[in-house]
Amino acid sequence: MKRIVCIAAAMLLLTGCMTVHAYINDIDAETVQSISFYELGEYVDVTTEGQGFENRQEPIYTLEQSEHKAFLEELSTIRYEDSVWLIGPSDPSFTYGRLVVRINFTDGGYRLISYAHYGATFDAAGELVTYDHYGCDEETFVRLISRYISEE
Repeated sequence: MKRIVCIAAAMLLLTGCMTVHAYINDIDAETVQSISFYELGEYVDVTTEGQGFENRQEPIYTLEQSEHKAFLEELSTIRYEDSVWLIGPSDPSFTYGRLVVRINFTDGGYRLISYAHYGATFDAAGELVTYDHYGCDEETFVRLISRYISEE
């Protein structure tokens, strides 16, 4: 019986995937210069037309400095997740969703956050520092941004 359980567990591990959860709670409001929202209209592939959109397109809204802390606190409550294949190749997303948040830091770097399983951090020279494939519920993300935009 023990042997059957071990074999079944091994098969599950070798053929399944694991979901990793994360929260964006590592941003100190004191290091933030500005927070802007971009509307891309559709999913944008970073490997083609999406690269550098944040430098070619105007944001639809930029938060007031007094709103930064509250927005970051609300953002930190959204659960992001990534599915990681335990074995074999995976096809990670390199796509921004139709809404993207750009957080500009006081050191000149910035971070792009989307719900569509792709986010990236850039240094002051605009060079990619790191990226991730975490995504969240689109409706929750859109609702958060809409609360701030509708306050105009």
